[in-house]
Amino acid sequence: MHNVIYKGENTPLFFKYYKDIDESKIKLYIYNNDNEYIEIDTSFKKIDRYYYKCIINLNQDCGTYYFKVTDDNDNRIGGGVLQIRDNILKRLENFMYGNWEIKDNKMYFYDLQNNILAIYKLYDKNGSPTMSNVFKREKE
Repeated sequence: MHNVIYKGENTPLFFKYYKDIDESKIKLYIYNNDNEYIEIDTSFKKIDRYYYKCIINLNQDCGTYYFKVTDDNDNRIGGGVLQIRDNILKRLENFMYGNWEIKDNKMYFYDLQNNILAIYKLYDKNGSPTMSNVFKREKE
C-alpha cells in the first residue's frame, strides 16, 4: 500500500520495481472508504530500466489515497508508487552529475553511487552500431 496525494485530473504516478514486468499486465488499485480496493482504469508504460508511468483520473476529490499494484495474477508487486514531484529532482541530479561512459557501442549512465541508470545503444547515420560519430541512440 502506498500513500499518495492525488492532485486532480491527469495526475502522473510512477511505479518503481527492480525486475522486468510486462507493463500491460500491471494493475493499479485504490483503497476506498469501504476498506476495499477498486481497480483504476489506467495503463503503465515503461520509461526506463526500473520505472513505469501511468496517468490517473479519479472521480473523487483531491486528497490522500492509498494504492496497491498487482500483476496479471493479482499478486501484489513489491515496488513503490511514486509521484514525480518527490523523485524527479533526485533523478535529474543523478543524470546531470553522475558518470557516463561509452563502451561496446553503448552509452552507460550512472547515478551518484555508480549504479547504472540507463543504457543506450549507439548508431551512426546509416543505422550501424558505432563508438564514434553517433547519430542516434536507442534505449536498451
